[in-house]
Amino acid sequence: MTFYALGALAILWLVLRRREWKRAGWVALVLVLLPLFSYLVFPTFRNKIYNTQEDVSKVSESQVGKNFSLASRVYSYEAAIKVWREHPLLGVGKPDLEGEMAKHYANLYPEMGEEFYIQPHNQFLYNLASYGLIGLAIFCISFFYPIWWARHKPIPLLLAHYIGIGLSFLVEYTLETQIGLAFVVFFLLLALQGSLPCEEDDPIWRPA
Repeated sequence: MTFYALGALAILWLVLRRREWKRAGWVALVLVLLPLFSYLVFPTFRNKIYNTQEDVSKVSESQVGKNFSLASRVYSYEAAIKVWREHPLLGVGKPDLEGEMAKHYANLYPEMGEEFYIQPHNQFLYNLASYGLIGLAIFCISFFYPIWWARHKPIPLLLAHYIGIGLSFLVEYTLETQIGLAFVVFFLLLALQGSLPCEEDDPIWRPA
C-alpha cells in the first residue's frame, strides 16, 4: 500500500509540479505492470491474492471468520464503533477499553470465544473508542502538525514516513506496541531533524 501510495504521489508531483508527462507515464506503466508480472511469475503473490479473497469472504461468517486476519479486524472495528457510540465525546478510557470491547463482542458475536477478542486494529478507531471525538481530534492535530509546519520545505523523507505510518494506522494500532511506537518516533524525528534551521555555513549531512 505504501509503495503504490508513494508511486501515485510521484506521478502527481511529476505532472503537476514538473510537467514531465513522459516520466509520469513510465512510472504509471511500471505501477500497472508490476503486479501483473508478479501475479504471473511469483506463486506466493498469487497465493496472497487468493488468501485475501478467501479472508474477505469469511467476514459474514463469524464462526469461521474469527480465524482469519482481515475478518477478525472487521469484527474489532464493529465492536469499537459500538463502544464509541456509547461514549462519543470522551470515550471509555484506555484502561477500560478491553472490558468494553469484550462486552460488545459478546453481544455482536456470541458464538465467538473470548480468546478471539482483539483490540481494534486501527489506530484512529482505537483512539476514538478510548478517548472519544475530542481525544481523536487532539491526537490528529498533534500527530500531523509537524508535517503541516514543514509543508513549505523540501521534505520527501518526512512525507514518505507520514504516508507509510498513516496507512499502517488503518490496519494496526501501531502506537500501542513498543516496536511500533519506537519506529514512528525515531523515523519521524530523524526526518524532521533535517528541516530544522541551522546557523552553520556548511552544515553536516542531514537526513531530509
